[in-house]
Amino acid sequence: MVIARKKAGLSDEEFRAYYSNRHLPYMHDLMDHGAAVHRRHFIVHPDGEERADYDVISEAIHEDMDTLAATVAELSDPRKRRLREEDESHFLDPASISIFAVETEETVFRPLEAGL
Repeated sequence: MVIARKKAGLSDEEFRAYYSNRHLPYMHDLMDHGAAVHRRHFIVHPDGEERADYDVISEAIHEDMDTLAATVAELSDPRKRRLREEDESHFLDPASISIFAVETEETVFRPLEAGL
């Protein structure tokens, strides 16, 4: 999981577009490993209300722990880390980025329609 705030001066639309259309394809091409699925949950900030401490909650979902370990090792490579951080500087506030692993539990009260 990653939580982060967008770079100052970017609109919400610019932030979403860069993240989804530039950063993710760039990282996918850079990595030999990586997430099988990447979800971005963009925070909705109602007009006139104070913004949350972050603008996005991202999920990187891996097939298994071995793939996750390979991804973490690859991201610690100095060259790939530098390239990732350089690209993130275009759309993220570096001081706001928190990265952590989670264990997910789910309770289904009623099934959702496909695609939700």
